[in-house]
Amino acid sequence: MVFVRIKRISGKEYAYLVANSWTGSGPRQKVAEYLGRVIRPEKAKSEALQAFLELTSEQDLQQWIGKSGFKEITAALIRWELDNYGIEDGTTDSYAATPQKNCWNTMPRPIIRDTTWLMPSRQQE
Repeated sequence: MVFVRIKRISGKEYAYLVANSWTGSGPRQKVAEYLGRVIRPEKAKSEALQAFLELTSEQDLQQWIGKSGFKEITAALIRWELDNYGIEDGTTDSYAATPQKNCWNTMPRPIIRDTTWLMPSRQQE
């Protein structure tokens, strides 16, 4: 099992990927990879989910939830949250993000390496 550990060093936060393993002496944790400095962007706006999905009423939102699958709902919620932080749709490669306008291109190594699965409806346009 792996998880992300955030350490504060000299007032700045850094992320590490940590792997758990079991030994005869008990559990051990080992840093598997340094992920880079943690950047916590400011929220650019607080658009409602209903408005983001371009639905006109609460009933439309409930119907959308009822007919959508787990993956589609999860992808929409992630896109909504990224949009509220001013991060536009875009794809990334292994080491550098390439969206049109956001702060991702200044990050050394983003954790989200491929976001194409988050944009199924916009990808086909």
